[in-house]
Amino acid sequence: MISTTFYSNCLTLGLLTAEAQAVVTMRVLGMAGLWRVTPTENRRMFSEKSTALVAAQVGMTKAAMSGHSPSDVVAAGLRPFRQKTRSNARRLTRRATKSA
Repeated sequence: MISTTFYSNCLTLGLLTAEAQAVVTMRVLGMAGLWRVTPTENRRMFSEKSTALVAAQVGMTKAAMSGHSPSDVVAAGLRPFRQKTRSNARRLTRRATKSA
């Protein structure tokens, strides 16, 4: 029997993928001068990945060592990445609507 966590992970991964693609698109448009981004956006897109990766590793390790199911371990690993893509998508989308 497939757990509801499995389906939740599938949904989370789909949302993460869509948001990540939107963030990449907005950042590339920002580099081209077609989207409003802060001067620190290029630095941010590199530094945030290592932070999310460490958080995912810690979350997965804690879940695995606590005896959680494999689906729960995956969920713990996806959570930091989804939080980051969601916040980036919201932040970058709001920047586009600001007046010059």
